[in-house]
Amino acid sequence: MNVIIAIRAPYFGNMLSAVGGLTDAFLCFVMPPLIYRAALHGEMTASQNVLYLLLVAGGFLVILYTLYHVAELSMTTIVG
Repeated sequence: MNVIIAIRAPYFGNMLSAVGGLTDAFLCFVMPPLIYRAALHGEMTASQNVLYLLLVAGGFLVILYTLYHVAELSMTTIVG
């Protein structure tokens, strides 16, 4: 079934790259600082809070870059 979908979908690889990049970036860069902040229950200093929020923001920047890169790759594949 997966082979049929991969053959029938013209840009399945690009879609798969987008989904993989988004989930990997979210799980690697965004979730760990958020889980760590939640586990400490407000025992962090203000500078630690800023640092972890910067890490989360950096994770979202990686996600945006991934979307941009996959969109650019898709457009070059479509246009030629």
